[in-house]
Amino acid sequence: MLPFKVSVCGLDEIERFAGAGVSHVISLLDPGWPEPDGWAALGPVEHHRFDMHDIVSDRPGWRPPHAEDVERLLQVGDLLARSEVGHLLVHCHFGRSRSTAAALILKAQHHPGRETEAAEALLAVRDPLWPNSRMVAYADKLLYRDGALTAAAHRLYARVAREHPQFADFIRRTERASEVPDG
Repeated sequence: MLPFKVSVCGLDEIERFAGAGVSHVISLLDPGWPEPDGWAALGPVEHHRFDMHDIVSDRPGWRPPHAEDVERLLQVGDLLARSEVGHLLVHCHFGRSRSTAAALILKAQHHPGRETEAAEALLAVRDPLWPNSRMVAYADKLLYRDGALTAAAHRLYARVAREHPQFADFIRRTERASEVPDG
């Protein structure tokens, strides 16, 4: 769906992409988190950093994703669509939630009506995954998808819960338990 390779990873995997032609990086990190140790291995890249916690509700002392963050991500997506991108690496702390939400949003951004295809394609990039529902919901509104992007994410949750029940159990023990489908 994108005319360039997209990879998703966690902090401990960044160095694996040394020599993989990474030209652009999107980092979604906790506020105040230092630059990852693996940066030097990538060489020169165009870098876009987002500071937010991986939560879906407002909590005192925490910084959830905001609509402005997703607006900026969509601006980066527009920039990438006009640039020569060899390989985009999207990462967060574990490469399962914020980064997969960002990758899903970017894959669907310029392809209205293909949200489910974007979500399914993401499983080939990272599995298991659990895109941050707050980020997806903001993108759904900003892209005028009338719930299609959110529905695609919910289908991903159901599939991952079936195929990786231990991962769904982990999500159930967090403030994001409402994302886990019943059954």
